[in-house]
Amino acid sequence: MYDAKQADMWSAGVVLYVMLYGGVPFEVGNDRNIPEVKQLDQLLQQMDAEDYELNPSVFASLECLDLVKRLLKPVTADRIKRDEVLLHPWFQKKLPPPIVRDETGPAPARAPAPDRRAPAPDWPPEISDGAPDHRPPITRWPPIRWPPICMQEPPGHATPSP
Repeated sequence: MYDAKQADMWSAGVVLYVMLYGGVPFEVGNDRNIPEVKQLDQLLQQMDAEDYELNPSVFASLECLDLVKRLLKPVTADRIKRDEVLLHPWFQKKLPPPIVRDETGPAPARAPAPDRRAPAPDWPPEISDGAPDHRPPITRWPPIRWPPICMQEPPGHATPSP
């Protein structure tokens, strides 16, 4: 039986995968000699077998990878539910305070937000030599230069006239 909410959870897993890896978890080649029905069958087989790669060179916490795996379960009954996602350790990291529902009034009130200017204690990860990064956090972006340096003519270079 089709469960739209669980289908949405699977879609959220695909979106999270794309955000992490920059590509979709399941895909088949673009060979025009293979009929579309056969390509779709191959795609469904990949999804059924949970045949996707979690590239170890991409920085992602174990909690995040666990959530991706649990969202991409092909069997709906095995897939993590929305309420479980909200309680998942990766989802709980550095979330804003929950909306506090006031039963006497129609408008929800938000709990006070934490100070977002302070850098997260575990991000960025330490530099590979083990020394922590002591640079101050960026508080404002530098001014934008136009045209960017890569588009500027080198000094002494004359543009030929038409």
